[in-house]
Amino acid sequence: MSKIKHWKKGTGSYKIDEINIKQGELIDSWTNSGPYPFETFISSGKNIISAINDGGAFGNCYNLISAISGKKYKISFNLINNGGTLPILISGNAQGGGNSNSRNLEYNCVEGYNEIEFITKYTRTEYIQFLTNDSVATDFSINDWSLTEIPPLPELDNGTKYLENTTPGTTALQSKQAYGEWEFDVYKEGSNNVLMTHLIQDSKSINNGYRFLLNYDEKIYFSRITSGNPTTLFSTPISYINNHIWYKIKVARLQSEGVFKDIPTLQTSDLVNSNGYPYTSFTSNGRYGFRAISDGSGISGAGTPKNISFDNNTKYLVEFNAKINNGVVPTVRLATSLLGTTISNIENVRDGKNSFIFETTQSDIGVIQFANVNTVADYEISGLTIRRIYDPDTFAVFIKGGDFGDDWTLIDTTGGSGTNPVKDSTYKTSNYFVADLDAGDRLANLKIYDGVEQ
Repeated sequence: MSKIKHWKKGTGSYKIDEINIKQGELIDSWTNSGPYPFETFISSGKNIISAINDGGAFGNCYNLISAISGKKYKISFNLINNGGTLPILISGNAQGGGNSNSRNLEYNCVEGYNEIEFITKYTRTEYIQFLTNDSVATDFSINDWSLTEIPPLPELDNGTKYLENTTPGTTALQSKQAYGEWEFDVYKEGSNNVLMTHLIQDSKSINNGYRFLLNYDEKIYFSRITSGNPTTLFSTPISYINNHIWYKIKVARLQSEGVFKDIPTLQTSDLVNSNGYPYTSFTSNGRYGFRAISDGSGISGAGTPKNISFDNNTKYLVEFNAKINNGVVPTVRLATSLLGTTISNIENVRDGKNSFIFETTQSDIGVIQFANVNTVADYEISGLTIRRIYDPDTFAVFIKGGDFGDDWTLIDTTGGSGTNPVKDSTYKTSNYFVADLDAGDRLANLKIYDGVEQ
């Protein structure tokens, strides 16, 4: 794992700064709106004792914070509905909700406990406000109100150091790694900026390797660089990310065939009993498990619904835990349907942890099938997953933060070009990791790992 202090100056200038998160509560009172008041409004400190409208006009109360673009906030409160329509919670640029096209938050409140996290896209005086529309009657109270600033990403807490360019240019880190995982946090300053990280490079002057790029139009490119010239391996549509927002990026590259655990399992629906050849008793535990019992009087099958897309001559890793309560263990395979045509090798389930590689013999929309044939059986399956096995030299690129949330999301190329994951074996060695940033762009928490988790 590498740290910012190991960076060496290249063609640009940079500084080391740190994340500064404002501490404590940001709102301690409420103001009834002048142009859009609640007819009855009583507040005490952070809590709203009573906000009432009979439905004749808008109702609005607010407080102000000094918002900075890219900051993340958490709101929580309890709402008591005393009658009528519940309010909307808005973070906007003026009373009455402000311009609907520039709101940082628009949330439909629910009765009871509410908790919301949001990121501000604008540096301005922000109106945090409850709003009810005209012709809508309302009567509600708010208690246990809290509004605090929180880290924009889990590892960007108060005091975290980051590198920020003060003039456009490069900084480099010696790195021999050409396979494994690269994780880093990035912040693109504005619509004229282009932020580039060359994770595999043979030279500090950027000759040959691979590049991750946030373009001026907020489009993402992943490219191969040859003699300084890029060839796009994949790209997203424009406006895929936002400026002034911290994102965490992960680039993973396989040295031998394997899976990417951050790509979700391929089954998307609850597990089911076969309609034509059902188990005597079947209990589904969602899309990851079930219990099946057969009295041995016939063929019995269960597994996923018919919605998994299989490619021909492709390997898939199927993993699950099995508890054999009684009788004969089932078989497991890939098939066109439950007890339909088999399109892979067949394996016997064993008690405990199971991990099987299946290779398909045709392309189809199919299933994972568990089956017993004229045998008594009682078993339980849990933790079922299926993932495609990719070739060596395959890259997969992930993002989280902002609108993508706190879990890794495979960057989507729909509306762009190429595919993600993508295979390219042109360069298999590296000398440097190079950041090429414009003024105001930031980079933090670079971590380099030797392998891809399997």
